Amino acid sequence: MNYTKDKKGRVELSRKKIFLFFLLFVCLILGNNVLLAQPDYSISHNDSLALENVIVEKYYISDSTDYIDTMADKLPIGAVTYRIFIDMKPGYSLQTVYGVPKHELFLKTTTTFFNNQECYAETGFNIDAKKLHTGTIALDSWITMGAASHVHTGILRSEDKDGVSLITNRPFFEQSDGLTKGILPDFRIFNLDLNFFRNNNTDNTFSTKEGAWAAL
Repeated sequence: MNYTKDKKGRVELSRKKIFLFFLLFVCLILGNNVLLAQPDYSISHNDSLALENVIVEKYYISDSTDYIDTMADKLPIGAVTYRIFIDMKPGYSLQTVYGVPKHELFLKTTTTFFNNQECYAETGFNIDAKKLHTGTIALDSWITMGAASHVHTGILRSEDKDGVSLITNRPFFEQSDGLTKGILPDFRIFNLDLNFFRNNNTDNTFSTKEGAWAAL
């Protein structure tokens, strides 16, 4: 996997012949200070350091089981499911992800995004947790702010120590599925066409210059 930033600091993930699965998580840290994107907000030195890390997790690599799965669309052998976590300093939380005319927001792959045609999940909040063991629903593409199902928060698999997995149709997730019960935020979409994550398309870029998603 290649993980690069362009001159404007935008993140681009690419891998030849590999599908990109995007899942953006907010680090849910309680605190009084929130970093907001407001024209009149004076950013202090501490505020400028609020983003501590961007963590790209290689969540799953598809095999022959995924390719012959008859419950939903097939995944090519070797396709990679990625999850992206935003790690904020204590006291800060990510509230909005947005694009504007002078700073485009985009998610891009060298191939195409995989969209499961049985679940039609556009965000992590509208995934039925009872169906995560069905077909390739757990490997679908969508956006989120913390939620990995309608009742679960997503965490790194390396930090999932409860020994319980809802993804029972794949031995790889037997000990950890990267899901935990959590209090989910009020999730909102602004001026975004999420059909990109619903349709079986051949596009390789999701982008916006005037849209956003947020946790309120």
